Order: sequence, then structure tokens, then C-alpha cells
Amino acid sequence: NCTSLSDEGLTRVLPQCPNLVALDLTGVAEVTDRSIVALAKSAKRLQGINLTGCKKLTDASVLALARNCPLLRRVKLSNVEHITDQSVSALARSCPLLLEIDLNNCKRITDVGVRDLWTYSVQMREMRLSHCVELTDAAFPTTPKRDILPHGVNPFAAVHAFADFPPLRVSQPFDQLRMLDLTACSQITDDAIDGIVSAASKIRNLVLAKCTQLTDNAVESICRLGKGMHYLQLGHAGAITDRSINSLVRSCTRLGYIDLASESGFPIRCCGNTEAWRP
Repeated sequence: NCTSLSDEGLTRVLPQCPNLVALDLTGVAEVTDRSIVALAKSAKRLQGINLTGCKKLTDASVLALARNCPLLRRVKLSNVEHITDQSVSALARSCPLLLEIDLNNCKRITDVGVRDLWTYSVQMREMRLSHCVELTDAAFPTTPKRDILPHGVNPFAAVHAFADFPPLRVSQPFDQLRMLDLTACSQITDDAIDGIVSAASKIRNLVLAKCTQLTDNAVESICRLGKGMHYLQLGHAGAITDRSINSLVRSCTRLGYIDLASESGFPIRCCGNTEAWRP
């Protein structure tokens, strides 16, 4: 938030810091690709970069980072609205140590880039994809049972829905993934949650607020996380009923926070095992 920093000044200074391992430029609105490309060419040991709110940046910056900084572990690109799947795929393929990525409100990100994260970033611990409104079920791992169509389902409709993407099979479990934020990814359905839980069985923090297509089946999948599930947001998922919530509290006995808020009626949030209130 050093709003008076100029891109010209950053371009002069950053290349003179070849030993830099972390950089936070949150809210430095004037930074452009010129500065970040110069940084990437110099700071080969960079492990963490926060570019939240740097709205002038494009794929050119992230591609330079991916190409020159293979040790990157944490990349935050929240509200960097110009970046596309090209950036995400480059990071996934070129930075094998990636632990955390924040793509909040990066509305140009689609299934293509996120599939590469699930394919290559097997060490991932935190993945924030909130308000990536183009994401569908095809962005996430699938389970073998999804290939078996229930009686009465039109198989040609299913093929058409995923015509551009074969089912995503992860090569190994995502045992390090602890936090996944899918706020307002309104196109995802229960199938996506089923696949996520199957691939990443140790998730503790799951944010599914405003995922309006989710039903009780999604919550039943979450129940498989058991005692590992600590924090769950399901606000505005209006199709969820008592049936699955009863299963949830019996299966996920260490839940510390659950949000079932709704725009209609009385929102309910519960924290801890004994406290509940109506805001």
C-alpha cells in the first residue's frame, strides 16, 4: 500500500537485489510488467511474491517469474484481473515447489489453468480460487465412479459437457492441501466436491460460500473428511437440508466453525462445539 512508489523507481531498485527471497507489493498500484520482469531476471532465488491489487500487471510478469524463479513457493495474485490461464499453467509447470497460490477475483482463469495446478502442483497447501467465475467441474479431479452413469442418464449429454476435457485423474494424492477457497464459483456441482475430497483427503479449511448448485450430496462427500475438517463455509448454498448437516456433525466432530448463512430467513453461524447464535 505504498501508493506513492513509482514504477520507474521500482525498476531501478529491484534488479539490484539478486538475493531477494520474498517481496510484498500489495496495493502498489503503479507497478507494471516492466518492474516485475526486471525483478525476475535478477532474483533467481525468489520464493514468495505478493502482487495483490497490482491491477496493471499482465501475463508477461507471471511468465517471467515462472521462467526465471523455479524456487517460488507462494504466489499471490488476488485482483490481478488481466492474468489468464497462461500464467497459472506456467507456474504449475515450472515451479514444482509451489505451496500456495491466490487467484481471488482473477475472472479470466478457466478450467485449463486450474487443471494444471491439480496435475503438477502436488505439494500445494493453500489454493484460493474465489470468484473465479468461469470454473466448472472440469477444473477438478474426478472419481472413477463418475464414469458410471446412473440409470436413465443420457450418456451423450455427459460427453458433451466435458467434450474439451477428459476426466482429470491426479497422479498422486494431494496430501498437503489444507485450504481450498471456491467462494462464488457458482458453476461447480456436487461432482466437483466429490472429486476434490477423493484427491485431497486432508483438507481442513473448505470455503464453498455462494456455490449455489451444491446439494446434500456435496455435504455427504465432505463428511468423508471426518475429524480433519475444522472450518467449513456453506453460506448461500440453499439446497442443503437437515439431512446432510446431521451427517456432517456426526462425522466431522472437530469442526470449529461452520457457516450456513442465507439471504433468506435467519443466518446461522456456529463456532466451537457449544456456541451458536443468530446474527
